[in-house]
Amino acid sequence: RIRTGQDSSATLLFYDGSRSTLLADTDVTITTLQGDWQRDIQVKLTQQRGKTSHSVVPLQGDKSSFLIQTPSGLASVRGTTFNVSVDQNGLSRFAVGKGKVLVSSQNSEMYLGAGQATLLQPGQALDTPSYQFTLQGPVDSISGDSWMVASVPFSVTQQTAITGDPQVGDNVIVEGRILEDQSRVADSITPSEADQTITSFTGNVDQISPESWQVDGVTVLIDSNTQIDEGIQEGDPVRVTFTTQDDGSWLALKIESLQEETPPPPAETEIVTTEPVTTTETVTATVTVTPTVTVTPTLTVTPSPSETMTSTLAVSSTLVTDCTGVNPHPKAVALANEYGVTPEEIMGWFCQRFGLGEIDLAYGLSKQTGISVDEIFGMRSSGLGWGQIKQQLKDVTPTPEPGGAAPAETPQPPTGSSPVPGSGGSVCSGSGHLKQADLIAQRFGVSYDEVIGWYCQGYNLGNINHVYGLSQKYGAPASDIFNMLSSGLGWGQIEQQLRGGNTGNPNPPHKKKP
Repeated sequence: RIRTGQDSSATLLFYDGSRSTLLADTDVTITTLQGDWQRDIQVKLTQQRGKTSHSVVPLQGDKSSFLIQTPSGLASVRGTTFNVSVDQNGLSRFAVGKGKVLVSSQNSEMYLGAGQATLLQPGQALDTPSYQFTLQGPVDSISGDSWMVASVPFSVTQQTAITGDPQVGDNVIVEGRILEDQSRVADSITPSEADQTITSFTGNVDQISPESWQVDGVTVLIDSNTQIDEGIQEGDPVRVTFTTQDDGSWLALKIESLQEETPPPPAETEIVTTEPVTTTETVTATVTVTPTVTVTPTLTVTPSPSETMTSTLAVSSTLVTDCTGVNPHPKAVALANEYGVTPEEIMGWFCQRFGLGEIDLAYGLSKQTGISVDEIFGMRSSGLGWGQIKQQLKDVTPTPEPGGAAPAETPQPPTGSSPVPGSGGSVCSGSGHLKQADLIAQRFGVSYDEVIGWYCQGYNLGNINHVYGLSQKYGAPASDIFNMLSSGLGWGQIEQQLRGGNTGNPNPPHKKKP
């Protein structure tokens, strides 16, 4: 059992590199600690009160576990950074920095994603996961339950843990959650000795533009001084550190990615060997692999006066990339396991240029609303931001099939395979309407019926949007590109052929333009 007093802390370092830090006034018991030098480790900490911060190295082996038990629930992780707070009444707050945490109680369980937090009272169900905000600075005003700290308004509730008796002008640290209606509720308010102002919040990126970003429905301005992590895409979780300007707008000082760092998926290559090269001279073979890689192997053969030497040089003249290959992205495997689909299905969306953060968000929204992933990606491809999609899905319920049966999710052909004929339900029978198809039609200047014609042949809206985009970019008929897709070509191969002006197909599919 480890207890810390005021103004003190303790850090536990486990041999696999994981760390747990106990902040002031914290009481933790090491309930389980086992492992071996094969990297298996089992840790269970029982936290009675206080605040702990954890950085867990990705666990190796099925036997490994890292658990935090509180009076109200249990947090289980495989590798992530997160915090756990427990007040004197057993109310627990679980907050995730990066990765995911499975939080469970007697009545419910749920995953918290990067940047999310939830509250849990003993014997009650979990609160809906929310993104977080953190304020450090002076108290500007207090009016009943309405507070303002560092020019940011929020409210307090009976569950808010307030340390001491802060007054206007005092420096404090506020940790809270951003609810679905964008209101901010404080979970804790503690005194701060630091005389500086720091304000931040977390959320998924809805839209990115040169002058502003929209993060979970909140618009923040950016300028040349804004520090932005590389590689952030729409749909990714981020932490925004900002300052409030005189006109009340928020200017981002820093935008940090909360995505876990994982290596990119390996490319699959197909080696085509040319005819053997027989020579008695220096041979230089130059192979250019689209788009940018040039390989120049050099072979030198020196024959003796009395013999003739023969050398065979194998040249790779073709590089075929298939991003749904046998080694999918590790994050894709994790998402597939979480949502009960195949890694190939996840990578199919990835190959259509959706980020893994967007894919995670789309499947999560599908699970919450019952709207198919196909339709959600169709909304995204039509130009809607994730904030707009969430808003639309709040008021949308799936159209029931005749007889009261729940609608089946539109079959999604894997990238490069033939589509599933006849998918589309009521839309294809003429009794339904897809707003996302309207948006695609308007965007590319074609008719709604043409878009629906392709949709009812089994192409998902993301594919349709991408095909029309390629058609516009390269001047090739959309029907030719659909034929290339149905023949088994991947998007990279299709673009390679379009760049070369070749839209022929050695194995044309049995499809006609609608």
